[in-house]
Amino acid sequence: FLWLGFEVVFVLYSYTPVPHGGLGFPAKQIGYALSSSGVLSVTMQLFLMPYILRTFDKAKMYNLCFCMYPLLFPIMSVLNIIARAGYDEATETLSAQATAAVWAGIALLLLMSRFAMMAFALSFILIKEHCPNESSMAMSFVSSALAHYLLPASSSDASHRALLHLYYSSSSVHTYSSSIYALSQEYNILYGFGWVPAMSFIAFLGVIQSTSVVRATRSAS
Repeated sequence: FLWLGFEVVFVLYSYTPVPHGGLGFPAKQIGYALSSSGVLSVTMQLFLMPYILRTFDKAKMYNLCFCMYPLLFPIMSVLNIIARAGYDEATETLSAQATAAVWAGIALLLLMSRFAMMAFALSFILIKEHCPNESSMAMSFVSSALAHYLLPASSSDASHRALLHLYYSSSSVHTYSSSIYALSQEYNILYGFGWVPAMSFIAFLGVIQSTSVVRATRSAS
């Protein structure tokens, strides 16, 4: 949910004009940023993930990845402040200094988001480690689906909790995230930045849930 939500908000934010609280990027530059983040994600999966798996506790790293999400949305909003400082209303362009600073911020933002995205791969590893066989894994998947819709806070098994996170990444996230952003813009909530506390709050809930995975793995070991 959080990864998809970030992607949706980032695209909308990048496309929004600078005076309205965005970055005013054309579609080409937005596509360049997203494609670069894809390359970065693959690179981190190939070179950083093996080191993480060898060196650190998987559940704690899973939790650390989720801790990135509450920081992403406030950092994203700061980029508009930087853009406004170098924005020329006559030409509707940014100064060279502002452009460089904005892209440096985007690089940091995408780096953090790709690190946070590694939680997805870690969740599968945790599921595999805490399911004794394939049948148990299938049952965990089904029971976690039911837990998501009926009793989302009742599961205590580590694999169940990890699977619960996967179910948050549904198609509804696009509608939910874009609606939050659109309402913030339309009604000028917090000067158009109402999406920042809303998405950060959801991200904080993800951190709390991922912390429960750490506790569950400790009790299982």
